[in-house]
Amino acid sequence: MKNNAYEIMKEMWAIDEEIQKLTSDLKKTAQITEREVLERRIDSLYAEFLKYKHLLQDIQVTGL
Repeated sequence: MKNNAYEIMKEMWAIDEEIQKLTSDLKKTAQITEREVLERRIDSLYAEFLKYKHLLQDIQVTGL
């Protein structure tokens, strides 16, 4: 698990970009099974994003 705010934010940005890409793909997908796979992946990424968000909130910024 990452322990510095910058590394956590980089991970969150990457996850957010992946969610945006998958959401865009989802809008273009007509097949139900493929949509379900994309929806599960988006849900999984969002859960991971929230985990990093909570971790980031626990980090105290010092030296500013």
